[in-house]
Parts: sequence; C-alpha cells; structure tokens
Amino acid sequence: MYVFVNPVNVTVPDDPIVVSVDKAGKYYVTLGDPDKQGEPVELAEIGDKLGKILRNKPKTPVMVKGDGAVDYASVVAAMAALQGAGATSIGLITEEPQSRSGAK
Repeated sequence: MYVFVNPVNVTVPDDPIVVSVDKAGKYYVTLGDPDKQGEPVELAEIGDKLGKILRNKPKTPVMVKGDGAVDYASVVAAMAALQGAGATSIGLITEEPQSRSGAK
C-alpha cells in the first residue's frame, strides 16, 4: 500500500506522471500506475521529455517515488529536474511505514 504525500490537499487524477528512483539510483518515468516500471531514463532526459508534456498540460500531477534504500540526493535531483521541466507542484509517494514492535 502506498501513501501519497502532497504539500496541499489535491485530488490526484488517475494518470499522474510518476518518476521513480530505484535503490541503484536509476530513474524511471511512467504515466499512471506507480507500480509499473519501464526502461531506465537518464536524469537529463526527464526534463526534456516531461517539459513537453507539462507545456501542453500544465496541470498534470507529478509524483516522485523513491525506493527506501535510495540516496536522498537522487530523489532531490529528480525533483529539481521536474521543477526545471515546469512542474509547479510535486507530490511524494511513500510506502506506508511498518509498525515497530513495542510501538503503541
């Protein structure tokens, strides 16, 4: 199960742009389902490809999903590339935290 974290209350349509970062720091871009993963994409390509989409549909929701083991700087780099491409609001997708033993 995933939890969507967004800085404002927004209803996310069925087809957001999702940029995923795996534990090796590789980037993937999908439309819609955050569990689908295609071929890896270079960080420099993200801005070019998504800039075209966002110029035509500026209200397209943009989400970033980072593997729990990924370096934080890789997620920040993806967010910076998305901002450079014209994304004005970027949400984060995280996995629901596991309960700790002994936690109440």
